[in-house]
This record gives sequence, structure tokens and C-alpha cells, in this order.
Amino acid sequence: MSESQEKTGITDAFTEAMKTGDFSTLNEKLNSLADTAIEAAGSFISSGTEAVQKYSDSQEEKQKRRLEAKRKRELSPMTSSPAGTVSGPVLLICGIIILLACAAGVMTAYTLGHMTAGLFFLLVPVALSFYMILKGFSLNHRVALFREFREVMHGEPYVSMKELSEASGLSDRKTYKAVKEFIEIKYFPKGQLIYKDHYLILSPGAKEYLDRHLAEVRKKQEREEQEAKLSKKYPSLKAASDAIDATIGTLRATQRSRTAKSNEEFNAQLEALEKTLGHINEYILQNPENIPNMKSFLDYFLPTVDKLLTTYNTLDAQKLQTETIKQSKKEIEETLGSVEYAFRKMYDGFFQNTALDVSSDISVMNTMFARNGLQNPDFKDK
Repeated sequence: MSESQEKTGITDAFTEAMKTGDFSTLNEKLNSLADTAIEAAGSFISSGTEAVQKYSDSQEEKQKRRLEAKRKRELSPMTSSPAGTVSGPVLLICGIIILLACAAGVMTAYTLGHMTAGLFFLLVPVALSFYMILKGFSLNHRVALFREFREVMHGEPYVSMKELSEASGLSDRKTYKAVKEFIEIKYFPKGQLIYKDHYLILSPGAKEYLDRHLAEVRKKQEREEQEAKLSKKYPSLKAASDAIDATIGTLRATQRSRTAKSNEEFNAQLEALEKTLGHINEYILQNPENIPNMKSFLDYFLPTVDKLLTTYNTLDAQKLQTETIKQSKKEIEETLGSVEYAFRKMYDGFFQNTALDVSSDISVMNTMFARNGLQNPDFKDK
């Protein structure tokens, strides 16, 4: 009923009440109007409160990320200008110049017929040139290896020796030797090797981040072991979990995109979606018997989201960002916000039966308390 119709109904009811003296219909109309007004006000306040809370949470998350990034930088002291950056190329060039000069001297001596004397006098310069060339190559290689190690760390204040070895192509022994050298020559001024020399931390405070990372790795291994056991009993479990993991992988690739790095709000949205998918995956692993009830999510929603993310990554990677590309990216960004909300609501729905069971158990328990005279009167009043 519209507002004008509601008012007309109240006017008619008021006129009728004045004529007959029966105010029951008028009371019903007024109560109905009051309930509608209260409901509308409540909805308005609720939506406003939700918007304020969402903005507050977003700002808090941004501040947390800034502080976390700042702390990681403080715990990751590395030289910005490693020794050998300049001296390596200089020694190499000078050595080559001296060697060429010596070669020209040998040719001159040969032309003049003083080959033996020429070789004798050029012996020291040739040896010096070879030393400078080898030293220059060594310094260049050392600086290049340090920069490669730095890239492998991706801004984290810790790294495993295995990662460094695989990235550089060096053996474990050579990787260990190179890291020890970098610590000694202050490339990593506060670096140290811990846990039987399997991990490098850039400062003592970085150990907490490494421990957190190792805990996550152990948790992942435990989850994989659990998943392997459950997969035998529930054949569809692995496919469902793998599909979610694949989408999370695509999601993380989107977080590394140029737009996500420069747009904090969009990045926060991606992080929220990743967390929600992680919670859904955990629920599936703990309740694999409910997988048949998630057919729409697994067969349609999840593949569609993965496709949207893949398309977004492809569009964002284009060097020329045309208006069509920007518009398509914007549509995907707006859609992902709705996706996160929908997935969160779906996750919340998983626990509706649990909530009903809890309410039922509490109701029965309170009834039995009352029957046996055990109920707290203050609690009853409340």
C-alpha cells in the first residue's frame, strides 16, 4: 500500500470511528503505520551503519597494510649499492684496454724483430690485465647474484636456501658459500642463517615472520594430508578443493596486477574475496558430505569468477589501456564486490542449521531449568 493510500485509509477510519464510537479499526491502522515507519527507519539506520562500518574497516585494513609494509622494510636491511657495482665494470674495461695495448706492443716488437725483448717487457702488463679482467668478472657476477637473491625474496625479510639455490641454479654448497660471503661483506648487514642453515633472515626481528610462514606451510601440509585421506572416501572432494585453490591462485595473480597495486580499495576487495574462498575451502574439507549441495557454486559461480579474473589479468597486462579495456576492467571490479558479498552470505548459510540446533538446545535447557526451579529470575526477566 502506498503512503497516500495509507493516509486515506487512516482518514476514513478516523471518520468512521467518530461516527460509531468504535476506535479498534483506527488503532489497527495507526499501529500498522507506526510499524511501517519503524521498519523503514530501522532499515535506513542499518544500511547507514553498515556503510560506516564498511568504510571504517576499509580504512583500518589500509592502515594495517601500511604498518605491515613499513615494518617489513625495517626488518629487511640490505645494501642499496653493493660493493663491485662500479669497480667491477671499471676493472673489466681497464683490463681489456691493457690487454689490447699489450697485443699491439707484441705486434710492434714482432715487426721490429725484437720479439723476445717485447715479450719480456710485456709480461707484467699482460698478467695485470688478466688479473683485472678476472677480478672484474668476479665482482660483476657477485653483484648480479646478490640482485638475483634480492628479487627472489619479493620484499620479505626471510628466504629459504632452497629457493635461492633453485632460482640461481647454484648447488646448495655454493649457495651457502655465497650467502655467507654476502653477510660478511655487509650486503646483508644484519643477516644470519638459522634452523640448521636452511633459512636466511635479514635481521633478528624477521624470525617472527619466518615462524609464521613455516606455521602456514605446516598447516597447508596437514590440510593436503587430510585432503588425501578424505579424497578416498569422497572422490569429488579433491576436484572441489582444487577448483577453489585454482581460483585463489588466479586471484593472487590479480592482486599482483598494476591496477591492484595502485588501487588500495580494489586490492582490499581482492583480499576479502581470497579470505572468503579460503573459509569456504576449509568448510568443504571439514564437511565433504555437503559438496553435492554446492553444485551451483562449483559448476557455475566459481568457474565464472575464475574466468572474469583471468580476463581482467589479460586486459590489465595490455600496454595500451584503451577506453574499452578500462570499461571492461571497471565492470569486473564492480562485479567482484558483489561476488564477495554473495560468497560470504553462502558461507554464512552453511551454519544456519547449526544456529537452529543451538537455539533449540538452549530453549530446551531453559525449559528444564524452569521446570526444576533452577532458572535465574534476573535472567528470566531479561
